[in-house]
Amino acid sequence: MYINNPSISYVKANWDDMQRELLCCGFYGQYFMVLENLPISCCSIPVGARSPFECTTRNSYYERCDEKLSWMMDDNAYNIGVTGAVLTCVQ
Repeated sequence: MYINNPSISYVKANWDDMQRELLCCGFYGQYFMVLENLPISCCSIPVGARSPFECTTRNSYYERCDEKLSWMMDDNAYNIGVTGAVLTCVQ
Protein backbone atom coordinates (compact mmCIF):
# COMPACT_ATOMS: atom_id res chain seq x y z
CA MET A 1 0.00 0.00 0.00
CA TYR A 2 2.90 2.39 0.57
CA ILE A 3 4.11 3.16 -2.93
CA ASN A 4 6.49 6.08 -3.57
CA ASN A 5 4.23 7.96 -5.96
CA PRO A 6 3.13 11.51 -5.04
CA SER A 7 0.04 11.30 -7.24
CA ILE A 8 -1.56 8.77 -4.88
CA SER A 9 -0.80 10.53 -1.60
CA TYR A 10 -4.55 10.96 -0.99
CA VAL A 11 -4.95 7.17 -1.06
CA LYS A 12 -2.23 6.79 1.56
CA ALA A 13 -3.83 9.51 3.70
CA ASN A 14 -7.26 7.85 3.51
CA TRP A 15 -5.74 4.45 4.28
CA ASP A 16 -3.96 5.89 7.32
CA ASP A 17 -7.20 7.53 8.49
CA MET A 18 -9.04 4.21 8.19
CA GLN A 19 -6.38 2.35 10.19
CA ARG A 20 -6.51 5.00 12.93
CA GLU A 21 -10.32 5.04 13.10
CA LEU A 22 -10.82 1.26 12.98
CA LEU A 23 -7.77 0.45 15.14
CA CYS A 24 -6.47 -2.05 12.60
CA CYS A 25 -3.28 -2.61 10.63
CA GLY A 26 -3.07 -3.65 6.99
CA PHE A 27 -5.85 -5.08 4.90
CA TYR A 28 -4.84 -8.64 5.79
CA GLY A 29 -3.09 -7.78 9.05
CA GLN A 30 0.28 -6.38 10.04
CA TYR A 31 2.17 -9.57 9.18
CA PHE A 32 1.30 -9.18 5.50
CA MET A 33 2.97 -5.78 5.33
CA VAL A 34 6.52 -6.13 4.04
CA LEU A 35 7.91 -3.21 5.98
CA GLU A 36 10.35 -3.40 8.85
CA ASN A 37 8.67 -0.43 10.50
CA LEU A 38 4.92 -0.19 10.05
CA PRO A 39 3.17 3.11 9.36
CA ILE A 40 2.42 5.16 12.49
CA SER A 41 -1.31 4.75 11.75
CA CYS A 42 -0.94 1.04 12.66
CA CYS A 43 -0.06 1.90 16.27
CA SER A 44 -1.60 3.65 19.21
CA ILE A 45 0.98 6.17 20.32
CA PRO A 46 1.22 6.02 24.12
CA VAL A 47 0.93 9.20 26.15
CA GLY A 48 4.38 10.59 26.80
CA ALA A 49 6.01 8.80 23.86
CA ARG A 50 9.03 10.61 22.52
CA SER A 51 10.13 11.04 18.95
CA PRO A 52 11.13 9.05 17.04
CA PHE A 53 8.33 6.56 17.75
CA GLU A 54 8.67 3.27 15.89
CA CYS A 55 5.62 1.23 14.99
CA THR A 56 6.46 -2.48 14.76
CA THR A 57 4.52 -5.74 14.82
CA ARG A 58 5.11 -5.86 18.58
CA ASN A 59 3.22 -2.63 19.33
CA SER A 60 0.81 -2.40 16.38
CA TYR A 61 -2.90 -3.06 16.19
CA TYR A 62 -3.29 -6.80 15.66
CA GLU A 63 -6.69 -6.83 13.98
CA ARG A 64 -6.99 -7.00 10.21
CA CYS A 65 -8.67 -4.08 8.46
CA ASP A 66 -10.65 -6.37 6.14
CA GLU A 67 -12.33 -7.97 9.16
CA LYS A 68 -13.04 -4.60 10.77
CA LEU A 69 -14.59 -3.31 7.53
CA SER A 70 -16.68 -6.47 7.23
CA TRP A 71 -17.96 -6.12 10.80
CA MET A 72 -18.75 -2.45 10.22
CA MET A 73 -20.73 -3.28 7.07
CA ASP A 74 -22.59 -6.10 8.85
CA ASP A 75 -23.47 -3.78 11.72
CA ASN A 76 -24.81 -1.14 9.34
CA ALA A 77 -26.39 -3.38 6.67
CA TYR A 78 -29.92 -2.90 8.02
CA ASN A 79 -29.57 0.89 8.13
CA ILE A 80 -28.12 0.96 4.62
CA GLY A 81 -30.98 -1.21 3.33
CA VAL A 82 -33.70 0.89 4.96
CA THR A 83 -32.13 4.11 3.68
CA GLY A 84 -31.95 2.67 0.17
CA ALA A 85 -35.60 1.55 0.30
CA VAL A 86 -36.77 4.96 1.53
CA LEU A 87 -34.79 6.77 -1.18
CA THR A 88 -36.24 4.45 -3.81
CA CYS A 89 -39.79 5.14 -2.61
CA VAL A 90 -39.22 8.90 -2.51
CA GLN A 91 -38.03 8.96 -6.10
